[in-house]
Amino acid sequence: MMGDNMIYQSKLKISTIVALGLVCSLFLIPFYMRFEFTGALANINYLFYLSFLLIIVTSKNIQVNFKDVFLLMLLIVQSAAINRINGTSLTPLVYSTVIYFLPLIVLVFEVKANSILGTNLLRQLLKYFNLFVYIIFIIYVFDTLTNFTIMKFLTSTVITGISNWVPNSAGIFTYRYASYMGHYLITAEIYMMFYLLNMSYVKIIDKPLANPVVVTIVSIIGVLSTGSKVAVVILLLSVFWFNLKGKNKVRNFMIVLLLILCAYYIGFFNLVFSRFSGELLTTGRNEVWQPLFASNRLEFRIFTGYGETINNILVDLVGNTNAAIAKEYTFLILLYKFGVINVAVYIYFLVIQPCWKAIKNGNSVIAFSILMIFIEINMFNAYLVIADAVLLYILFIMILKLMNIKDTNKKLI
Repeated sequence: MMGDNMIYQSKLKISTIVALGLVCSLFLIPFYMRFEFTGALANINYLFYLSFLLIIVTSKNIQVNFKDVFLLMLLIVQSAAINRINGTSLTPLVYSTVIYFLPLIVLVFEVKANSILGTNLLRQLLKYFNLFVYIIFIIYVFDTLTNFTIMKFLTSTVITGISNWVPNSAGIFTYRYASYMGHYLITAEIYMMFYLLNMSYVKIIDKPLANPVVVTIVSIIGVLSTGSKVAVVILLLSVFWFNLKGKNKVRNFMIVLLLILCAYYIGFFNLVFSRFSGELLTTGRNEVWQPLFASNRLEFRIFTGYGETINNILVDLVGNTNAAIAKEYTFLILLYKFGVINVAVYIYFLVIQPCWKAIKNGNSVIAFSILMIFIEINMFNAYLVIADAVLLYILFIMILKLMNIKDTNKKLI
């Protein structure tokens, strides 16, 4: 009996340490902070991988799909071959592998969702994730009232790389807020994940870790503060989708509608509406790609691609500014980089496999959440250039997979 209790306590301790390491690797020492001190080495998030390695070597509740391991190795070899064929030097080749393919290892090794380890790991991951989102939100509120005191201090000391995204002065909802995590759109994505993770937890586990009303308020204000048009549309769709399912649909709908109307009349939507009035939803992305498609100067390749040389090709075709805009369609760029087969398998790991498993277990909320964030990450280029953006998405998938218990009548305690 005492031995069983010691094993139980050991599993709780390990899962707590792993959860703290995974979340802190992204939120406590984010990419731009690491880059300030380590330069290009910041592209490898050592703490994230070491934390995940800890749970692999210390736990028996890990499932490994060796077919997926083999598939992943093929992806890595093929992408490296494509880059070499196109004359890519060793450094960008390694960089490409580290950013796009190394994080998929986390999805190949899977913690059993309904195990003691999996249950506590889920709680701890979501708890720490929520904590850092609240910190981001509190900094936003404080900075709005104090002329960006905290962000000005951080961008003048430890994250100078994002100083251009912090205004000298601005009124409430007259500027786009970028958190210490980076760009406005990364910040919007984090708020989106915060909402989807907590709402999925409520629907599946039926015992919220955070008050759903508070989560909704923080998410709506947070996303609106970033001025992201796509994120606002996706969030509103998600809010209504979650609240029009299950018990108390009418009550939940009225609460959501009241919150949105209050936010509208206070002026929280002013920034986003001003951007809608002056720009299209895609902010010029489609307009850049239309002539590229029409010119037939780029072709989709089935087994190969242009590798990392696609960046230079786009600059030659449309210039630096339009090339940067074009690269905001993340997986379209990956299609040109690595070819149709490679990216189809890549999307299998990121979207198709976790969605299919969730639907089979009756957890459509997980599939919905994955699809919403997948759409979101396709609207800006962070996934292409910042390793932590990929790991953030991988962590999001990992948390949702830990919720994917088959029998939803057996709620986790």
